[in-house]
Amino acid sequence: SLNAAQYPPWRRILGPLLGASVAGGEGLLVLALGLTLVLPGSLDMGLEEGLETALAHYKDTEVPGHCHAKRLVDELQLRHHCCGCHGYKDWFGIQWISSRYLDPNDQDVVDRIQSNVEGLYLIDGVPFSCCNPHSPGPCLQRQLSDPHAHPLFDPRHPNLNLWIQGCHRVLLGHLESLTSTLGSMLAVTFLLQTLVLLGLRYLQTALEGLGGIIDGEGETQGYLFPSGLKGMLKTVWLQGGGAHRPAPEEVPPEEAPPKEGLPET
Repeated sequence: SLNAAQYPPWRRILGPLLGASVAGGEGLLVLALGLTLVLPGSLDMGLEEGLETALAHYKDTEVPGHCHAKRLVDELQLRHHCCGCHGYKDWFGIQWISSRYLDPNDQDVVDRIQSNVEGLYLIDGVPFSCCNPHSPGPCLQRQLSDPHAHPLFDPRHPNLNLWIQGCHRVLLGHLESLTSTLGSMLAVTFLLQTLVLLGLRYLQTALEGLGGIIDGEGETQGYLFPSGLKGMLKTVWLQGGGAHRPAPEEVPPEEAPPKEGLPET
């Protein structure tokens, strides 16, 4: 418990300490809470750009700085049960097979590269990590847009063979749930810290009421505002509005003219 007899030496710093605690602690909590509300909006664009870059470097297994892109993307798709950025068709628009593993003597490979403006080898296929292991049949990875290549594959229901959801949606939902949990924890922390500061304010004003000299037992009462909440609001209102409006100058009453003396009869 607090020894009130030791209060006088540090009574002068308790008020500024309370003010610094309110400005610092509560300010940081409000800032963090605001960031958790704004963060999902910025995550959307940043996550999409990062996934598109990772998919574009999937084939660069021997390029310094991008050699781990393939492993990371495969682990991401296998762990979160997703495929591509927004869906499995994202793989159709990028070259995800390294040129090292292409046969330059294969006429099909040559035709695909020559038919592309950028000289890329594009196929309607996906990596193995897009395959759904719960599929009852073998995983179909190539010629997914050709209805005659796989008679048993229905492009209208690709989730029977591939992960249908894109990694962008899955990861964004996961991160939003984390920010929501973090925001709830910050809100509870903000409430608890506010209650602690209110208690310290009551303690400070109660000890101030003792006058700083404690020789025996005494009774005092703590408060938040010296004149109460209504009095504080009234003072702020008068200082903010009423104090700036000059009171109308009082005009002294006009003196009645002296009465002329009546003639004597």
